[in-house]
Amino acid sequence: MRSRVTLESPRSWRLLLWVVFVSMAFPFVLRAQITPESIAASIAYDSGQPAENYREYSVKLATLLGTCSPAALVRILGENSVEIPDGQTLNEALNLQPINFEYGSATLSPGSYAELGKVANFLRANPEAKILIEGHVSEQYAGAQNLSEARATSAKLFLAQKGIDPSRVETKGFGYSQPLEGGSPEQNRRIEIRVLDEGTGEA
Repeated sequence: MRSRVTLESPRSWRLLLWVVFVSMAFPFVLRAQITPESIAASIAYDSGQPAENYREYSVKLATLLGTCSPAALVRILGENSVEIPDGQTLNEALNLQPINFEYGSATLSPGSYAELGKVANFLRANPEAKILIEGHVSEQYAGAQNLSEARATSAKLFLAQKGIDPSRVETKGFGYSQPLEGGSPEQNRRIEIRVLDEGTGEA
């Protein structure tokens, strides 16, 4: 017989503290993504138990957190919890270091692994979120659309190796059509990442 968990029981408060701990371990939580499903999935990922085990409790916790202001959520979930304003990239929201490439290359540099690891953590903490990885090139490769697409694909493959479902990651190459204002060739050899809108599927 499955035991019932209520917010009034001592066990429920132990679970609440544990959920907050998990949220801080995966801190990049979109306020809009605080749902019963995302909470249960986060606990299940950490515990190795089926998400269904936490369904009833997650409904109550999502209702509770849904009443909190953004400032309160920062206090509860940690200072690294984020909201992403319209038009802002995930790079900016997660304060990622630039993810750049060598001249003519689509191979990820070792320095980019930690930054993409933060993106993987974000996606684990937000199981409904989908992203678009945009690839770019410098002026020397202005006509190399394929190179920009390959750079985006390299990042997608890295995330897949980290356990992220490839269906949650779209890629697009922009060639040299969106150079950074005042950016050097090295800075323009880059990828940028955006969260897709759940309703429209657009960034």
